[in-house]
Amino acid sequence: MSAQVDRPVRRPLHGRLVMLFPFGRQLAAVRHRIWLLPVTALPCVSSEVWKLCLVTALLNASYLSMMGLLKVLFVLRLGYDAGYVGSLFAAGSLSFALCTMSAGFLGAWIGPRRAMIGGVVLVAASMALLPFTEFVSPPLRPLWPLLVQVVSSAGWSVYMVNLVPALVAFSDDANRREVYSLKEASAGLGMFLGAIVGGLLPALFAGLFDLGLDGPAPYRYGLIVAVAVAFLGLAPLLRLAHVPSAPRTASARASWRSLRPLVPLVAAALLNHAAVASARVFYPAYLDRVFALPSTLIGLITSIGTLLAVAGSLSGPRLVARRGNSFGMMFASLGLTGSLLLMGLFGHWLAAGAGAIGMLALVGVWTPAYQVLQMELAEPAQRSLVAGVGWLGMSTGFTLMSFGGGQIVTALGYRPVFLLGATLSATSAVLMWRLSQRSRSTILTATQISETGGTE
Repeated sequence: MSAQVDRPVRRPLHGRLVMLFPFGRQLAAVRHRIWLLPVTALPCVSSEVWKLCLVTALLNASYLSMMGLLKVLFVLRLGYDAGYVGSLFAAGSLSFALCTMSAGFLGAWIGPRRAMIGGVVLVAASMALLPFTEFVSPPLRPLWPLLVQVVSSAGWSVYMVNLVPALVAFSDDANRREVYSLKEASAGLGMFLGAIVGGLLPALFAGLFDLGLDGPAPYRYGLIVAVAVAFLGLAPLLRLAHVPSAPRTASARASWRSLRPLVPLVAAALLNHAAVASARVFYPAYLDRVFALPSTLIGLITSIGTLLAVAGSLSGPRLVARRGNSFGMMFASLGLTGSLLLMGLFGHWLAAGAGAIGMLALVGVWTPAYQVLQMELAEPAQRSLVAGVGWLGMSTGFTLMSFGGGQIVTALGYRPVFLLGATLSATSAVLMWRLSQRSRSTILTATQISETGGTE
């Protein structure tokens, strides 16, 4: 019998990635798709979850990232100021806030899948109207971007509110945190790619058609590309399976009393998202108007922040597994406070860019922890409604800061808005610390009661 020859053991792909990269365990396996995730933490992710992640990535790339950057630069080139930009975002976030509850009821009535399809159609169709702003009659021209923002935000609300219960339905208790983090990572990856492409498109079209970057035309063509990407998001959504409905229980039919535990959580979300809006709404205009940075560099700053948000969202489950979702939210709010202080205290574009990157990255940690926590507090049949309440808090804070921040920028400049946001995020962190302490004391009390009952 011949002796066996020892051969070096060849590590699998994810093992080699773990050794090569600092985030290798998170960037481990492709699973025959373009998304990267920790395979060991996601043993049984259904194909329906992957479809939802693909839709989310495409919509975040087109609507939040490409359109979010290009529409600011577009309306500035049309002659509007930072106050108008703030009003534009305020109109959108107000529309989102007003539609969250009705979006939840719509999902409960016709099902999350149909509601999400309708929401995506509304988003893409309304986005297609913005490039025609210059061709609207002058009396109606200032209202046209506002109308687009209101309608697209309503569609975005319908999609995002019903995405939460759909992810719950296609996951289980063992991998639910990781599924939400995967959704957030796919959103961040889409925003990363969208920021790069969106930042490059104006210069690309300016070179192709011999246009100046100080005019609106290159940005209009970039917006048309964003519309095409948004319509691509319909393809995987139309192939999505029926979302199973949760059984209604007596407690679910009781009343609105079951939503009372959400009140402090929604208050923390309102404060935190107002702080996010103070940077997210105004940093593109800040970098463009105050420091005259090119759109390519602004897009690069956005892309770095969203790429770090992917790493943060994939690392989030490990953070909250030890200390809980409320601790993850508190940690992210404290980091957001530091980022906004950096933007508000130092008048240099590097400080502003670093603060914007930190804000975008920390949203990737905060959002999945918030959504998992609110689903843990919800009855199965009330998930769409609870998701609507959760988004209502976030969008209300975003609305108030978008409108109020625009007025502050017009009167005092950009940096006071960033300092106000830092104060709000610090307050949100304190509130989440109180909630985490209350939850911990509740758990300890329940444990002591059970131990006492067992010994008597």
